Amino acid sequence: MDWYDSSLFCDDLPTRPDLNSGIILVTGASGYVGGRLVTGLLKRGYRVRIMVRSLSQDYNARWPEAEIVVGDALDPESLERALDGIGAAFYLIHSLVFGSAHYLKVDCAMAENFRIAAEKNNIKRIIYLGGLGAGVGEHSPELKTRMKVAGLLKGDLIPVTVLRTSLILGSGSASFEMIKHLVTSSPVIFLTDYLNVKCQPIGIRDVLKYLVGVLETPETKDKSYDIGGKDILTYFNLFTIMGEIVGKKSRFIHVPFLKIASFSYLLSLLTPVSVTIIRFLMEGISHDIVCSSYEIRKIIPFTPASYREMVRKALAREIEEDVDTRWSDAYPVAHSLEKKLSDLDPPPNYSCSYSILSKKKAESIFFSVTRIGGASGWFNSNVLWKIRGVIDSLLMGAGAIGICFFRFTILSLQI
Repeated sequence: MDWYDSSLFCDDLPTRPDLNSGIILVTGASGYVGGRLVTGLLKRGYRVRIMVRSLSQDYNARWPEAEIVVGDALDPESLERALDGIGAAFYLIHSLVFGSAHYLKVDCAMAENFRIAAEKNNIKRIIYLGGLGAGVGEHSPELKTRMKVAGLLKGDLIPVTVLRTSLILGSGSASFEMIKHLVTSSPVIFLTDYLNVKCQPIGIRDVLKYLVGVLETPETKDKSYDIGGKDILTYFNLFTIMGEIVGKKSRFIHVPFLKIASFSYLLSLLTPVSVTIIRFLMEGISHDIVCSSYEIRKIIPFTPASYREMVRKALAREIEEDVDTRWSDAYPVAHSLEKKLSDLDPPPNYSCSYSILSKKKAESIFFSVTRIGGASGWFNSNVLWKIRGVIDSLLMGAGAIGICFFRFTILSLQI
């Protein structure tokens, strides 16, 4: 493949592919950033291995050229197998699925396991995408965790490159969907004092350019860089500019006593993003989150997109239904991390089941099931689906009542 082919994902990236760097491991390949990074690396001619927590035929269909391995950062043996023969590794793992109570502990354990396994396999380098916000780690659990992870990945044997960023915007990103749905679905937006905080959003394509760029630039080994977009804006600016672009004028009401927890809950009722994700995004905005250095722009020179450009490109992708990955893709497709009824304490008093014989593979059936909801809705009687969605939102997620209502709906429709 010709390295300057205009069809390449990072077509205006000034660096050249280093095809002698060996096999590239992408962890978190099922996630929003990781999924797009795999595509970009493959199109630039790299040999890519992706590590996922469970196998699915969807991965083979999306990346037939990639090698797929099952690995869990909490399982040291599986990590050693995944890292065997790897030249460089992208660390894009987080543990939001475990909830805020265990976020820091689990993330640190995974980072330490990964460093140890990488050292045993003599990996040449690790590239980590962390959080922007020097000096605010004590105020934000998310930033504190990312800073801790960066430190744990750095050992004495393997150089680690850290890229620090704030909001990542693009079609399918949690930040973009949260802003867009709030502007388009709510005539009134409640503002907290935090929405005057400044941030420096960056487009997903620019994030991928920096990730690939540092891989192809040896001088970035064992260094840390801030990456951000062209504009420095307040969160209030993010909402108003989005409204201008989509042609929706919202009324803003300042509520100074509205706390992050309450504000996150309100946003979860108006957007498809879960309250857990929103709260982690919001908890990092008690201080300005902007780049303190632009050294990376000298090493990998290109012009980052403006916020308006990011929004217009993302909206165009959604209209064309050409969204490669979404923030929700990180949920394991094989349902391996779903909490079982038997895990609940106390256990439920009622249970029922329904089955039908099918010649389809279990992975294929579950792939279809995970597409239910959102814009697709239910197979019929969508009003019942919407009622069930409202109940789940009020319960801050799919709670026991929501699950029972869902089962009752299926039985009543005799599906």
